[in-house]
Amino acid sequence: MIGVTTNLSRGIPGAQWICVETRRRSPRVTLLQPIAALAGGERAYVVDASIIGVRLSHSAPLPARKPYAVSLEWHGAHIEFTAEVRWTNELAGEYQSGCEIQNIDPASSVALRGLLESSDERTPLYECHELTHGVWRKKATIDPRQPESGFTVLSTESVHTIDFLRAAYAAGDRKMRERIRKLAELSIEHPERRYEM
Repeated sequence: MIGVTTNLSRGIPGAQWICVETRRRSPRVTLLQPIAALAGGERAYVVDASIIGVRLSHSAPLPARKPYAVSLEWHGAHIEFTAEVRWTNELAGEYQSGCEIQNIDPASSVALRGLLESSDERTPLYECHELTHGVWRKKATIDPRQPESGFTVLSTESVHTIDFLRAAYAAGDRKMRERIRKLAELSIEHPERRYEM
């Protein structure tokens, strides 16, 4: 998620940058339909997943930094693993948690990969905004890579944020444009974090 403030920094209105070191991990797939699961014995829903973790929606807090069992069914296949909570956000009594898989058996791993591959096909998860000859073009895509001129963000990014990024990108120099592309890349790799501008 990219946050926008109205502070002044580096000559662009509203541009205040926070540098975050990161490394590319595993591609994440947002499920079109959340899948019911049990997490630590409590009812939950898998919202998105990768081979190294899942994001759960749940109504009761999960134990932080403590392994717990997660189980779900997908197309008749039972998927079971132990996970640890890495982050949790609460909104109106509902929780979303990013959970890292600690241990998974081979059959569950195969089933999870099948779920990811079937969910990833033809599902536009991103928006690519390209600036060509002074004109912005937007397209829905499953490719998270950054274009040569412009930026790619999650399809859930707000219209306000997109408008801000376009204005800053169009007005910025080469260095500013590189920073915007890096910020967009970070917001895709780590949507659980908030990046203020």
